[in-house]
Parts: sequence; C-alpha cells; structure tokens
Amino acid sequence: MNLADPIRFERAVGWLELDGYRPEYARQAYRLACVGFEPTGIAEFFEVDGATFQAWRAQHPEFAQALERGAITADLDVAAALYRTAVGHERTETRIVGGQPVAYTVHVPANVRACMYWLERRRPEEWSVRREVRADVEHVPFSLASD
Repeated sequence: MNLADPIRFERAVGWLELDGYRPEYARQAYRLACVGFEPTGIAEFFEVDGATFQAWRAQHPEFAQALERGAITADLDVAAALYRTAVGHERTETRIVGGQPVAYTVHVPANVRACMYWLERRRPEEWSVRREVRADVEHVPFSLASD
C-alpha cells in the first residue's frame, strides 16, 4: 500500500467502524511517525480533527503503539545522524570519470556545534552553557515609609 494513496472515509457497510478507524491506519501512522510527522500532521493526513485522532489513540491500542514506535524510530535516526555529524564520518560517493563510474571516499570532519549540542544534552552537569547560581542572602527588612 502506498502512503501517497491514503485510505479515505468511504462508507461501505461491514468494514468501517463507527469512528472511521480502519486497522491498516496503524501501519500508515507508523510510517508517517517514522519520517517525523507530528500527531497534528498525522491527523491531517487522515483528514480527522484532533478529538477524533485522540479517540483513535485511546480506543485502538495498536494505533497508539504504532505512533509511539514510529516516533522512537525517528528520534533514534536523528540521534544517530547527530552523533555521526558530531564525531565525523566517511561516506562513499561515485563520480563519472571517462564514462566510467569511480567510487571514492569522502571524509566529513567532526562538527564542533554538533559536539556541544550532543554533550549539553547528554551530560548537562558538565557541559551546559547555563550555570545555576545560588546565593544565600540574609533577609533584611526594608520600609519605604517616612518617619
């Protein structure tokens, strides 16, 4: 089934539940979440409002699980890409030289900003730019009234 051809709300008797949910929506929702769609975007894809979407999540555990698994997969992909960017990596590219494809390796150097971003989130106590400052100041009463 192609995500570009979504299943819409045809009203055929027997296979469509009252709330419009179909079992194959879980697979579609998983795919959409895997590529980074947020719940509002997925609801728009299915052409339902937020209340219906939340009802599907509550009433159909397979749908809720698909959304969660897809979001986790997307987050892991982004974390892996951020890590590769932070530490640097190599990739193989191909060029046509003299009519023949030639493969070569390109070294992508480490990105300092990605390193800092990674470390600030993974080890905030050691790497955070924001520092918490605590000061114990003795409270002294003060009055603006004139005598």
